[in-house]
Amino acid sequence: MIIKKPKIYYIKSFKNHNGQLFTIEKNNFIKKFDRVFYIKANKGAVRGNHAHKKCIQYLICINGEIEVNCLINKQLDNFVLKSPKNMLKISPFTWVTQKYLKKDSILMCLCTDKYNERDYIRKYDEYINFFQD
Repeated sequence: MIIKKPKIYYIKSFKNHNGQLFTIEKNNFIKKFDRVFYIKANKGAVRGNHAHKKCIQYLICINGEIEVNCLINKQLDNFVLKSPKNMLKISPFTWVTQKYLKKDSILMCLCTDKYNERDYIRKYDEYINFFQD
C-alpha cells in the first residue's frame, strides 16, 4: 500500500486596507470536497486520534496554533499550523492527532467525503494491523 505523505499547500490571499481574503477553490490539488467543519478547542486539548480509509482531509488553522502529528505506518511527521495561508493535505491511512497549542485555536477541515463512521479507523491497534501484511 502506497500512501502519500502529508503536504503543506499555500492558500491564495488578497490583502487591502480593510483586511485579508483567503480563497480555496477546486484546482490541481483539491479535486472536490463534500464536507467542511471546524473545531474550536481549549489550549492543551488533543483531538483526532484516528485515520480514514477513503477520505482525504485538508486542515487549516484559521486562528491560534495547532500541532498536527501524522503517522504513516511507523513514520511520524510533525507540522505546526498557525496561519490561514497554509493548508495541510492528509491522505487516507494516515493516523492523525492534533494538539491545540493556544487558547481559542480553531481548525477548519475540508473533507473529500461526507461523514461515514465506517470510513474511520479509531483504534490504533486496528490501524497498525493494516501494515502487517
